[in-house]
Amino acid sequence: MPRSRATSFFTLGYQFHSLTTLLNLLSANEVSVLIDVRQNPVSRKRGFSRISLEKNAARLGIEYLHFPCLGTPPQIRKFYGRTGNVRQALKRYEAHLASRKKCLESLVRRVTCRQFCLLCLESDYTSCHRSIIARHLTEMMGCSPIHLK
Repeated sequence: MPRSRATSFFTLGYQFHSLTTLLNLLSANEVSVLIDVRQNPVSRKRGFSRISLEKNAARLGIEYLHFPCLGTPPQIRKFYGRTGNVRQALKRYEAHLASRKKCLESLVRRVTCRQFCLLCLESDYTSCHRSIIARHLTEMMGCSPIHLK
């Protein structure tokens, strides 16, 4: 039975996970919705492209949702690749996210009263755009992020 109001949500970077360890971690934390916040849900790492994630999550009763509107735009990814300046790249993403309020509101509507997890590649959430999304969701929903490793 769904809780009336979630008090927390999760974030997770799959960088150092196998598909099995990631799915076990989601199950152990009773995640019912996996939110992919990559702009392009593809990966060179086996099992982490959209079709595989969606199919394998579904086997565990976990709904997979892709929110490309929350992904990092190419110009910010290129800036980061060129400079390596994560702080400035995240600052640029913060400005970009300000124009994505409807996308955030849509996400909130989809996950209210459900245990969810934001997913991206980067293992260190402080170096990833999902930390900024998590901060905005905290302000909007009044619940706290738990950053899984």
